[in-house]
Amino acid sequence: MEYDGQGYYYNRDVNQFQEKEKGIFIVFGREVLVPGLNANIGANMSDFKEDKLYGFMNFDYSIEDKVDLLCEYDNVNYFPTARLNGGVRVFVSEDIFVDLAARDITSSSGASERIIRIAYKGKF
Repeated sequence: MEYDGQGYYYNRDVNQFQEKEKGIFIVFGREVLVPGLNANIGANMSDFKEDKLYGFMNFDYSIEDKVDLLCEYDNVNYFPTARLNGGVRVFVSEDIFVDLAARDITSSSGASERIIRIAYKGKF
């Protein structure tokens, strides 16, 4: 179980995000079909007052522990706002990776969002 507090599609005119954060979410996954191909399904809720539960599913394929290909379908509970997202994750070291991704890549309005993220993954 995790929590994501970052909203989506920041509108600079009104200084707020147009879509809420994922909030609290849980994910179940496993390797499927071929080695390195992982499938995950999950559910999230960002506002406990509205009691709206959203779903998502994704696939990632690992190439020699150096590059991951990423594909996600989210906002599944309401299909007009569902999104197809995709990206590439490059592992700079064992603990540092860079994501190059796009959110809502099938958007007819051209509202897709490009993402560059540098992350550190540690254990304790």
